Amino acid sequence: MARRDGVIRFIANLTLGFIFFSCTVSLGMSPSGIPRIDFFGFWFEKFQKKFSKQPTTKTTSTIDESNRDSHIYDVLDWEIGNRSPGTKKLIVLIVLESLGFTGANEIDRATLSNVNKMINRLKVKNKRLAVKSLQAEKSIGSTLGAELRYLCNVKKEAEIQSYLEGSKHPKSGCLANKVKVNKGSTLYFHEGRRGFYRRQWIMPAIGFERLSFQNESRTTLSKCLVKPFCGDDTDAFTKALWSVEKWAQGQTGSELLFITIMTIDTHAPYVGSQGVSYSYKNSVRLSLGKLEAFLAKLLEVKMLQDVVIGLIPDHPPPLGQASFCKLECQSKNKTHPIYAYILKY
Repeated sequence: MARRDGVIRFIANLTLGFIFFSCTVSLGMSPSGIPRIDFFGFWFEKFQKKFSKQPTTKTTSTIDESNRDSHIYDVLDWEIGNRSPGTKKLIVLIVLESLGFTGANEIDRATLSNVNKMINRLKVKNKRLAVKSLQAEKSIGSTLGAELRYLCNVKKEAEIQSYLEGSKHPKSGCLANKVKVNKGSTLYFHEGRRGFYRRQWIMPAIGFERLSFQNESRTTLSKCLVKPFCGDDTDAFTKALWSVEKWAQGQTGSELLFITIMTIDTHAPYVGSQGVSYSYKNSVRLSLGKLEAFLAKLLEVKMLQDVVIGLIPDHPPPLGQASFCKLECQSKNKTHPIYAYILKY
């Protein structure tokens, strides 16, 4: 009898010890902050890990990060000089107006998310499309400064003045001039006024043979009095696509074509009843929608053998006076990094 009671006491103590141990290792906090005790959670979790097969999922990015040490000028320069004989090669540089980082996290996350979603959708439709993320650039001021940095490797704002003053003298180090040395064709598209930043003189000096600007008719100019920078990127994309199709059909005689498109849809001012932030993000969304449609059609052009597309902003948007920015956007405009992508097809 005494032996049986001892066995019962032993089993009871063992059970209590088991419960106490389970309590100790499974002690957690409830959402309200009150300690939560799960008597059997610890052992159930161990059992579940051992005997149940949990599906493993790998999150793979569609963007290659291996070229993060390369600048867009260097990559495009290499692409110009490396072309297989007898192969038609298209190189497109698209500079995105005011899509750089601002320093305001909400704005930057929304912009980069929209850009990456656009790229990923293009990649889903075009399995051969490879995407590389490049070295972040530094904004050096104006839109023209950014264009000269990417096209001519200008690294200091002071150098821009030399281009403005000596714009009639060819610049041999600029990408468009290098394309011409390689017997290629060069085109520049921008739906802004040709006289702004003296582009009608500077772009030919750095190597562009044909320029396309906003139609400066009386009707167009009257609209721009109401909304400055009232050009439409759809016009630039339509003309660029037409030019690529004619080139792909062999109508120009060259096997290398270099195109630069400077967008304008996302240029300030950002006005609307719902505020500056909403207006800017909405203009980014609409602009990227046009860009995606253009790139989708571009990649469908027949007889394209080698396509390289560079995407990079010129500078952050001028949001420094907006209350949500607290002036930090304006103070970081000239130093904040500018992301860049290369799409190869």
